[in-house]
Amino acid sequence: MSTHHALPAGYLMEHPLEGQRLERKTRRGSARRQLLTAGLSEGMQALDLGCGTGAVTREMAAIVGPGRALGVDQSRERIAEAVRMAAERDLEIAFACHDAHALELPTATFDFAWSRFLFEYLEQPQRVLAEMVRVTKPGGIVAVADLDGQLQSFHPLSSADEACLAGTLRALRTSGFDPDVGRKLYGWFRSAGLTAIRVGIYTHQLYVGGIPSSERPNWQQKLETALPRVAYAGEGLGDAAAQLGALIERDDFFYYSTLICVSGRVPERSGRT
Repeated sequence: MSTHHALPAGYLMEHPLEGQRLERKTRRGSARRQLLTAGLSEGMQALDLGCGTGAVTREMAAIVGPGRALGVDQSRERIAEAVRMAAERDLEIAFACHDAHALELPTATFDFAWSRFLFEYLEQPQRVLAEMVRVTKPGGIVAVADLDGQLQSFHPLSSADEACLAGTLRALRTSGFDPDVGRKLYGWFRSAGLTAIRVGIYTHQLYVGGIPSSERPNWQQKLETALPRVAYAGEGLGDAAAQLGALIERDDFFYYSTLICVSGRVPERSGRT
C-alpha cells in the first residue's frame, strides 16, 4: 500500500525551463482569435491573469493598445521574463506579481479580465473567479479558457498503457490538478452571478498518427516535471514518465484535447443613474 504525502507547495509545472516551454507552446494566432471572440476590443483596460511569460498578454496589448494591458502571475521568475520580453519588443505593457486568490488590485478596474490555462492548477478556482469579477467594472467582461478531458482521449492503448494513464489521472486529481476543469466553468460563471454567458469550444490539440516532432519537447518536459511531483503524493507511478514518453513517440495513435472558453458580463450595479 502506498503512503500518501502532501505535495510540495507551488505550481505543478515549475521548472527552470518553464518560461521557455510556455513561449514555445503558445499559439499566438489562436490566442488572439479567442480573445477577440470573448469580446476584447481596442481601448479596453485588460487583465491577463496567470500570464506566465506574457505571450498572450502581448497579443492582448496589440488589440487594446499601449499601456492598457496588465499581466499578473504568482511567479516572480515568470514576471521578470515577461518584463524583459516586452522591453525587448519595445512594448508598453505592465506586469505584476500577485496571488490570484487575493489580487492586490482595486475593485472595478478592468473592462476585460482574462485567464487561460490557469484554473486547472488552482486550489480554489471559484475564489479566483470571484476576484476576477471584483476587479472588473460593471458591464465588463470576464473570460476563462481551460482544457477538458486531458490525457483521456488516446487510442489505441494497451492494457498497460491504460493502467498507467489511469494512475496518472488519479495522481493528478489527488495533487489538486483538475484535468476536467473546462466543463465546470459554465456552472461557476452562473454561480458568480455573471450574465450574458457565452461558451466556445475549440480543438486545442489534434494528433493523428502521433505527436508532431515540434510538439514533443513540450510533452517531454511536462511529463518529466509533473509526474515526479504527483508520484510524491503516493500513487506509485514508477516509470510512468518513461512509459508515457514512449507512448507519445508512437506513430499509430490518435489524440485530441478540448479547450472550453466561457465569458460573461459583470452585472450593472443596481441604483445607477
